[in-house]
Amino acid sequence: RENGSQEAFQHVRSTVLPDVYQQFEEIAAFAPEISYFKGEDATGKPTHLFLHQVEAIKTLMDDAGGILADEPGTGKTLELALAALNLLDKKEVQNERPGRILVVGGKTTIDNWENELGIHIDTKDIQIANINFTGKVNASLAKRVAKIEAMMRSPQSTKQIILVNYDSFRNRQFQRMLADYPADVVIVDETHNVKSRRMSALTPEEPAESSGNTVARRVRSLYSYIRENPE
Repeated sequence: RENGSQEAFQHVRSTVLPDVYQQFEEIAAFAPEISYFKGEDATGKPTHLFLHQVEAIKTLMDDAGGILADEPGTGKTLELALAALNLLDKKEVQNERPGRILVVGGKTTIDNWENELGIHIDTKDIQIANINFTGKVNASLAKRVAKIEAMMRSPQSTKQIILVNYDSFRNRQFQRMLADYPADVVIVDETHNVKSRRMSALTPEEPAESSGNTVARRVRSLYSYIRENPE
């Protein structure tokens, strides 16, 4: 037993740890390549991404999508936002139109997205539209969708982020707008709540999904994936 323990220790020391250290170094080296992170809080105090966040962003970018299902409070919203924005930079958008990111989630979830984007993301050249509060709060859904469509038709920035809740996403007017102005990256937040086949309408040119959070390579198959893999 003692010899076996020594052999296991030597294996960990000589093989496992060097691999782990190398992976840490590769992840840390990738951090400066991530754009759009403010890097400071409201008081101007410097902030930084955690190693697991850099790893998640790198993985999502390397794979052009994936499923992010970490524990609550680990910074998944920020990871997805940064991965999506940096993916857009690598993607050639035709007709010189803005790169578009569509975020679909629960009503409170997309409000949190708007808040997190304002805190952590450099948004000086990014238009953000939240279906909950676009225009007047008490405006009809039709007027709010029309306002978002006007923004997409006459862009004022190189990137646009559209935040929409599941109920509004199913609206026919919104679906028509999505067909006319397709998203390049789609993030579906809290995908464990997805039960509608209408999610197949998500057909981004560079997809993404999110459960707890997700960025999916094949968003069209999201419903089937969740149905067949409930765990």
